[in-house]
Amino acid sequence: MGIIRQLSAAVINQIAAGEVVERPASVVKELLENAIDAGASRIDVAVERGGKDLIRIADNGRGIGVDDLPLAFMPHATSKLAEAEDLFRIATLGFRGEALAAIAEVSKVRCQTRQADSPEGSEISIDAGIASPIRSCGCPPGTVFEVRNLFANTPVRRTFLKSDSTEAGHVAEMFSRVALAHPTIHLTFRSAGKLVHDLPAVTGINERIAVFFGRELADSLLWIESQVDDIHLWGYVAHPSQSRSTAKGQFLFVGGRYVRDRSLAHALAEAYRGLLMVGRSPVAFLHLDLPPDQVDVNVHPTKVEVRFRDGQRIYSQLLATVRQTFLASDLHSRLQANAEAASATYSASETPPRSEPTSRFQLAEPSQARQEVANWFAPSTPSNPGQFKAFPSPGYAGGPVSLPSWAPALPSTPPQASETPFDEFNDLSASEHASTGAIPPPAGPEGERELEPSVGGGELSLLPGVPLKAFQVHDSYLVAETDDGMMVIDQHALHERILYEELKRRVERGGSNRSGSSSPSRSTSRAPRRR
Repeated sequence: MGIIRQLSAAVINQIAAGEVVERPASVVKELLENAIDAGASRIDVAVERGGKDLIRIADNGRGIGVDDLPLAFMPHATSKLAEAEDLFRIATLGFRGEALAAIAEVSKVRCQTRQADSPEGSEISIDAGIASPIRSCGCPPGTVFEVRNLFANTPVRRTFLKSDSTEAGHVAEMFSRVALAHPTIHLTFRSAGKLVHDLPAVTGINERIAVFFGRELADSLLWIESQVDDIHLWGYVAHPSQSRSTAKGQFLFVGGRYVRDRSLAHALAEAYRGLLMVGRSPVAFLHLDLPPDQVDVNVHPTKVEVRFRDGQRIYSQLLATVRQTFLASDLHSRLQANAEAASATYSASETPPRSEPTSRFQLAEPSQARQEVANWFAPSTPSNPGQFKAFPSPGYAGGPVSLPSWAPALPSTPPQASETPFDEFNDLSASEHASTGAIPPPAGPEGERELEPSVGGGELSLLPGVPLKAFQVHDSYLVAETDDGMMVIDQHALHERILYEELKRRVERGGSNRSGSSSPSRSTSRAPRRR
């Protein structure tokens, strides 16, 4: 007698459950995809103990006919495929026909469903793969799935589940992916009886990004869109200042399905090259719409990995689109003042000295702010110079102490400071301060530095739109004041840029340097990296 035997349906379903149903979040994903394929406009999700005890998903979709209800929980039974060629034209989220059978094999499932033209609904219960007879019930149009005691008949799998809060976090993450992929569907999420999210249907994803990731990130997003033949790429990429330490902030959706693709992730990283610190990952929310025959989603049972027919073209399109968006955008990082913290410095009886700024990046009182910063560097002097007290005489701590050899060179009284407030940004250099022995008065009405015109007759400036007041830090950076706040300039990169622009102008004028021979020397230039 042979030793090879055909496995039973129960064993097949449990093996499939090991791939399809990894944790409660996997069940939520499969049931949400079924609801979306059914044309639902509202889906309600509720979990208890992170989905271990209960997962309930209700939708208002088309529902399941009474004749199709038993087949829905049979392995490899689906309404989305009819022949093998359909695998290359998949336009739905689900198609394998494994999820419901695998879920019903490792839990207790109850399904209530009704089609809009049916007078009554139908209900079926399945406990560890054993189905009960179908009975009639009253329910609204749509489908309600309840999954209880997940992995109850596979205790080893249940033992390896994490804590309730961890599993609830995975469910919330899966919920957010579906919500970002389908913003036109009204979605709600409850955990442990508490309403976590109630997301009305919207036309764009910006509002949902703000719900899940905060308004600060949503306001820093840059819109990208490109159409190359039949491939449509659209979505948002975040400002480089909103980077993350991991790639969890990258969301790529292909045909409404969340996927992970190393090639497209590499294209996104290349687009941010030179704009992020080492070890930081960009944030992006990208949708890719292309014909179903251009992508293969039948790679893994979880349907997270995909294969593109022309991956190189999509790679180039993503890279070029993001780079062009960056070139046309202002990527300067801005420091935003905290208005609440500033108002807290005034008491209830006081009022700020000036009205609120017209821009959120503009200081309400620039001169006062400059003076406050300058006071940080002010020398510590007594409030009344005339009442200066000398240091205690030698020997104050005990026995007599001899004076050091350099003591006679010190002045008997300290130098008198000027009444003028200390200004770090004054136009006199440190050597001139030392020679005069006092802090000079401000150069202008508000102590601003007045620069003379350059030799060429134009005004001296560092960059277009950059004011002239600046100071140097660590011999490497220039900190300049702008209308919006301040700008930090890499001095080395600025010098490279100046040399590059000068050489570029010479080449355009045809006046490049010539060597001692009669033929001109060939000069090559390269634009400096953005920093």
